[in-house]
Amino acid sequence: MYALARNSWKFKNRDKRIIKDQNIEIDFLAPDSAYEMLDGIALLEEAILKQTGKAVKTNPEIFDKKSELTGIYIEDICPKEKTLIIKPVQAIWLFKKMLAYFAAREILTFLQSHDFNGIASLKGNKTLSTNWINFGGQLINENDYSELIADIKSEKLASWDDIHAQYRTLWKNYGTQKRQVAIDYWAKSIHKNAEEISIKDILELLVLSKTTSAHILEWTKESRLKDYTNPFRKMVYRNKEEMDAVLGKYVENSFITEMETQHSKYIAAINEVVAQLKNK
Repeated sequence: MYALARNSWKFKNRDKRIIKDQNIEIDFLAPDSAYEMLDGIALLEEAILKQTGKAVKTNPEIFDKKSELTGIYIEDICPKEKTLIIKPVQAIWLFKKMLAYFAAREILTFLQSHDFNGIASLKGNKTLSTNWINFGGQLINENDYSELIADIKSEKLASWDDIHAQYRTLWKNYGTQKRQVAIDYWAKSIHKNAEEISIKDILELLVLSKTTSAHILEWTKESRLKDYTNPFRKMVYRNKEEMDAVLGKYVENSFITEMETQHSKYIAAINEVVAQLKNK
């Protein structure tokens, strides 16, 4: 978790371009990764149902270790005849948790500058493919990609300036598309259609996301702490002073400090938006 969370922060901080003309998606929670999680949930749920005869039920807040299953296999996904899945129930729980967090973040960002007028006001209505093409860091939906290629072939876009202008137009639309995908995939992960989502569902989602934000902060700290406590990592240093000189002191880790600050801001923002929604 430390590596995942830090990558987004690191890429943003290390981007020293004077003119940021090329738009880049740096978040590990994005339409392409979200679809992989949604697809993963479907694969795991199908395998568990097929082999146990029972559907998986998970608590959205806390994972019950006693609910974990062993001996679950998935077939036809690699050269082997079947693949043993370690901790399939926990994987489903985590994927659903991250999809819900993805949706909560996108909804929060929207509601901080827009009024809530039903689920339709939160999401676009454009038909989107589940496939996204990475254009040098900018994610473009496959449908937009096909239209872009067609416009180039027909010379509607007749120069590189025209093409780059279209890239910028697609980036302006990306925020709405990202929010639409986040809401759609979250709804599917809880076996609902986006149109069925109520204000009660959204309130529960936003409140739950506070716990997820706290978990991500906790997991990130635990992940980084292993660099200082794992005996196989410590063995390459003569003493703690040498380790601190190489890694930096754990308590002075700037990224974790930034995450703590962002977590506090996120909680405050969620509380404010939830209070506004309750008055609707």
